[in-house]
Amino acid sequence: MEMHFSPVSSAAALIQDRDGNLLFTKRRKEPHKGKLGVPGGFVNPGEQLETAMLREVNEEVGIDLDSWKYLGGWPNVYSYKSVVYSVNDVYFVAKVENFKNIQICPDEIDGIHIENPNTINFEDFSFPSLKAAVLMYLNNYHKE
Repeated sequence: MEMHFSPVSSAAALIQDRDGNLLFTKRRKEPHKGKLGVPGGFVNPGEQLETAMLREVNEEVGIDLDSWKYLGGWPNVYSYKSVVYSVNDVYFVAKVENFKNIQICPDEIDGIHIENPNTINFEDFSFPSLKAAVLMYLNNYHKE
C-alpha cells in the first residue's frame, strides 16, 4: 500500500524598496542558522497564504507592505529537532517605499541585509526554494 503524507505550507515575502533593493534576514535559529532568509514562516491551519505572509512579515521585521503579488511555490525540506518536514514554500513579491521603519524581532532573526539584486551571493541563502524564488524574481521582476 502506498502512503502519502501531505506537506506543510510556508509563506514568505521578497520585499523590495523603491530603488529595487531586496530585504534579507539573517536566521537566528536552526536549520541553517546564520544563513540568509526572507520574512516568512509556516501557515497556520485555516489561514490563507497571504494572511500568513503578512503576519510573518509583521512579526519578523515590523513593516507594513504597500503591495504584494504571488511569485511562485517550490518544494523544500525543513529539518528540525530530528524531524524532517516536507514543505511547500510559497513566495510573494512585495513592495515598500523604503526600509527605514524596520523593527527586527530578536527572537526570530539576528539582523537584516539590504541587497542590490545584482550583487546577491546565492551561497548565503538558507534554502534551495529561496534561491529558486530569487532567480524567478530576477528573471521576471527585476530591471537592471
